[in-house]
Amino acid sequence: MLLGTGGLWLSGVWFAADQHYRAAVSSMHQLSHTGGIQEQLTWQSAKTGLNAALSHRINIPLVEFQLGRLYEYRAADPYARDRQKIADRNRAMEYYEHAVKHRPTWSMAWTSLAYLQMLSSPEMERTSRSFKKAIQFAGHERAVRRRNAITGMIGWDYIDDSTRAHIENEMREFLNNPREARSLIRDAVGRGWVARMRPIGEEVLGVEEFDKRVEQISKR
Repeated sequence: MLLGTGGLWLSGVWFAADQHYRAAVSSMHQLSHTGGIQEQLTWQSAKTGLNAALSHRINIPLVEFQLGRLYEYRAADPYARDRQKIADRNRAMEYYEHAVKHRPTWSMAWTSLAYLQMLSSPEMERTSRSFKKAIQFAGHERAVRRRNAITGMIGWDYIDDSTRAHIENEMREFLNNPREARSLIRDAVGRGWVARMRPIGEEVLGVEEFDKRVEQISKR
């Protein structure tokens, strides 16, 4: 009977955590950087749901990763003050660090951590270590590899020659694929790193075609 009760309790914990998690992710999908009060309420609702899920200690790295995403999202808010952006970015990195601690081979968590560390302190040894982990575990995950390419461009002056060569090869592969090229260029435009992509973009696509694609994406 005790085992049965324990089993019911465990099932209840899983169910409650799952419900909180799903509600939080649903709220996150509604975020759109409007700068209004509804945006703040939606963000807070997502945070509350994720913390509730985390309190049940079920699937910890997944919830921690989503909390990192939530703070990273707010750190990119064009309406936020610089001090708030820095605080949110630091908080996001803390959650990503917890996520990779609990799930050491999770590629998306590593690449998210490396990206923010590269924005904050590209010269640090820990940033280089995280970035190499992100590359190591990327496998065939397109989204991870694209973000790694952007991360490499951000820290171009700080990454070693072998890492730089790897990023260049990744960029060539993406730019030779029409769909992937659009995604990579869109990411570069959105993050302001077109200049660092330009040499490879012009090499693969040609000067006129690269400029054309950048202009098309910039107008959207």
